Amino acid sequence: MTGPTINRLSAVVFAFVSFLLTGTAGAESITLEAPVTCLGKNCWLSHYYDVDPDKERSRDYACGDTAGNGHTGTDFALRDQASMHEGDGGVVVAAAGGKVIRLRDGMDDVSVRVVGTDKVTGKECGNGIAIDHGDGWETEYCHLRKGSVAVKKGDTVKTGDKLGTIGLSGSTEHLHMHFEVRKDGKQVDPFVGPAPPAIDAACGLGAETLWSKAALAVMLYKPLIVYNLGFSTAPPSLVDVRSGALHAQTFPNSAETMFTWAEIIGLVKGDSILFRVTFPDGKKREAKAALTTVPPEYLPTLKTARPGDRWPSGRYVFEVAAIRPGKNGGVYTAREDISVP
Repeated sequence: MTGPTINRLSAVVFAFVSFLLTGTAGAESITLEAPVTCLGKNCWLSHYYDVDPDKERSRDYACGDTAGNGHTGTDFALRDQASMHEGDGGVVVAAAGGKVIRLRDGMDDVSVRVVGTDKVTGKECGNGIAIDHGDGWETEYCHLRKGSVAVKKGDTVKTGDKLGTIGLSGSTEHLHMHFEVRKDGKQVDPFVGPAPPAIDAACGLGAETLWSKAALAVMLYKPLIVYNLGFSTAPPSLVDVRSGALHAQTFPNSAETMFTWAEIIGLVKGDSILFRVTFPDGKKREAKAALTTVPPEYLPTLKTARPGDRWPSGRYVFEVAAIRPGKNGGVYTAREDISVP
């Protein structure tokens, strides 16, 4: 879907990211820094701008499948709701200097699936902030955490100033900050630049990408992202996974079954998934599957039965590999461990 904006009367913002080359109004172009501080910690770049003008399909700037049809921003996803209360909680910062021209706070952090779309109509962006950078450039930051907005309308901000933290407000089902850039009111893909991409454009960064070298260094493109994984004693649901309720430090030795699961962004037909659980004694339980289809809300899960009357004490290591075949493919991994007393 296309990105909404916070208008003077109605409002729905998607995070518009745009940064001035000089950090002052009047510049003809803009240079962007990363709009979050949690990359490489507990958040990931999860969805990109859809550069394909064909309304029947989608394509990100690298010719991958992580855009979403009609998506007009760049999404930064937090692992789960528990992460909102850990460390810095996913701090959102100004990607460039400018003036705060619109904002909203006070909406609850709750999935739109729970509250219903009618409750967020006209406020799809949730808690959000819009910044004017001059010369027609504007950025917006959506779905911020309730009560986290750290600026006021009319404030002047510098690059890197804290704006708020990642939340679950507005029209969203998962924790993320939707970041959007506009030039003269038109959305711009910051990885490509202000010129509209051609339908047959080559894959890769545009010649006029808006991101700084430092920003690009922490936003290396990955067609597959394993960003949330763990253990549970019962079949996991996406609701429980995204709430953070399943991230326990220990696993009960009396549980009949050990379920290991992973949320993976970007899976398509033909990809493979490898799950491996290593027991305290070094023995391994492994399963691999090639995908012939990717069902909606797919949550790959491995079920392991208890070996005897109790689970052996010690550390259990769960490793996931998402595998994309072909010369442009690769192997994308993550791991999690848990203790059994």
